Amino acid sequence: MIDKEGIHSRNVILFSLIVVFYFVQVFINILIEGIASVFPLVILFLIFGSILLLFIIKKINPELTMYTIVIFTYLYFFFLLTDSPYLVNYLFMWLGLPVSAVYQNYRAVMLAGIGSLLLTFYAFFSFRNEIFPNVASGDFVFFLIFGLFLMGFLLLFIKVTLFLWKKKEESSSKLNKVLQQTDIITWSYDRSTDLLSLSNRLPNMPELSDTLEISGKQMVGNYIHSEDIDILKRTFFEIEKGEAHTAEYRIVNSKGEITWLQCRGVSFINEKERKAKIEGILIDVTKQKQMEEHIKKLAYYDSLTGAANRYMLKQRFESLQKLGRTLAIIFIDMNAFKQVNDTYGHDAGDRLLQKVSMRIQEEMAETDLLCRMGGDEFVILLSNVDDAKVRAAITRIQSALNSPFEVAGVPILVSASVGRSTIMKADQANLDRMLQQADAEMYLGKRHR
Repeated sequence: MIDKEGIHSRNVILFSLIVVFYFVQVFINILIEGIASVFPLVILFLIFGSILLLFIIKKINPELTMYTIVIFTYLYFFFLLTDSPYLVNYLFMWLGLPVSAVYQNYRAVMLAGIGSLLLTFYAFFSFRNEIFPNVASGDFVFFLIFGLFLMGFLLLFIKVTLFLWKKKEESSSKLNKVLQQTDIITWSYDRSTDLLSLSNRLPNMPELSDTLEISGKQMVGNYIHSEDIDILKRTFFEIEKGEAHTAEYRIVNSKGEITWLQCRGVSFINEKERKAKIEGILIDVTKQKQMEEHIKKLAYYDSLTGAANRYMLKQRFESLQKLGRTLAIIFIDMNAFKQVNDTYGHDAGDRLLQKVSMRIQEEMAETDLLCRMGGDEFVILLSNVDDAKVRAAITRIQSALNSPFEVAGVPILVSASVGRSTIMKADQANLDRMLQQADAEMYLGKRHR
């Protein structure tokens, strides 16, 4: 069924139609019969119209206003037929029945149908000579049949329409539930208004909880991650060319929390205005991204220290080679680390390795890569360096590792043996040979301790 707001909207529409019809009818009557023909009906119309207008403006019980409009419409037709008993006015009276169907309400149509039949009875037997001069008395039954048929048809029409409407709402409701359960949001962007409309609230965005519409510029300026704005612009550019496109980007809320969204869209062209309307879906893929990041860490990084593993070292080495960088390797081996495990336990040894990794990374350049080779052995891959920079890096690392580490409230003093490879040009560099060279120099230094 139509809600109160829907009935009110139809009240406004029907009242406007009645006003237009009245003034058209008055204008025609003035042309044919003169200005005297509009009185006293104009007074009745003003009274009825004022009451209805008050009901509509104040939104007084929209359903009651609906019935009042139907009743006042037929009261007006009653006075119109009484004052001007013409066939054309009788025919106009029948417009009230199909017009009442705009409410999609059984009672409104039945009320209008009863009004039409009563006025037909009144007109036929009170003004038969004026309106139906050549119609036999027995033909009145056909008027009744016509009225009943029209009323029945409209009631059936409303039943079918409401049934289809209900099915559509059920389908929409099911779709919305499915979309909500699968973290999917449908969206529509209108370039002419720069308005982004959403079927549901964006995840983890409490500042947007009260609206499902937002300015596109505001969305990009305030909530899209700064590193992903170009990705989103390129995506929209491809979509606007008529190509279906998919992209992933981050939104950031006022607390700095990040949500990953997968955006899929397609462009629809309004041929009349030549403006594109873009529609698509948003999928919350934050959990998948977190899982991918976790898998990436397992694949590329040491689970204990967070340093890179051998596979990551190989990947970075090959990437730097392609960029034509000069490369060097520093090999680090902790001295007497076994004694730490034997004295304090393996848990203390693991925590010590974590602190060693953190301290080494503090002394490295951002472009360097720390890799744990296994046990207490670490490797640093340096790029774009000269001999002086390598020596300075070794000095900083040895100095940092010579300071005590506090593990479980116990200060532990360790040191490290360090070896380095020769600085190699990219086209001459070989990871295995450089590792062997740095490893050999490190063991040479360890023997001379």
